[in-house]
Amino acid sequence: YEAKTSRITTAEDGAKVELTNGTVKVTVADEKKEGKYNLQLLKVDSQNEGTKLAGAKFKVKVGNGTEQELTTNEAGEINLSDIKIEEVGTQTVKIEETEAPEGYNKKIGAIEVEVTTGLNAEGTGYEAKTSRITTAEDGAKVEITNGTVKVTVANEKKNFDLALRKSITKINGQAPNTNRLANVDASN
Repeated sequence: YEAKTSRITTAEDGAKVELTNGTVKVTVADEKKEGKYNLQLLKVDSQNEGTKLAGAKFKVKVGNGTEQELTTNEAGEINLSDIKIEEVGTQTVKIEETEAPEGYNKKIGAIEVEVTTGLNAEGTGYEAKTSRITTAEDGAKVEITNGTVKVTVANEKKNFDLALRKSITKINGQAPNTNRLANVDASN
């Protein structure tokens, strides 16, 4: 027997069939899968997460993308939408605070978040599956909710040094002897 003709009886768009020298070649177009997720950075007070901190400045870089300089809004948030996922694997998000909100200490060092991507339940595209902090100092946490990777960064308030320096004018009614100040009890 010899094949003389070929045809497609059932197929989605983009499929074709060829018959050449007795060989049937079927070509099926494969649609590229894509996906996306959102990134939310939330800046809070370390003693009260209900206190959101506006005005914190960060450098944020997702994967091999361009580093962006961003500032938290009045709700203490930075929101990046539609971060593309083009394959199964991991993406690294690097977050570095460059300026703390007024009255707070700046975080030292970068926070690195690893986002693991995979196929969605329908198998039609990709989504963020898991996330974890791989590098950070205390006070940072991450979670994924409804396609949003949420990174919460807590800052501590500055401790103000209220020490009296060169401003003591009298001790017990007398001018201080600067040679003996280290030994004077100024609690009176």
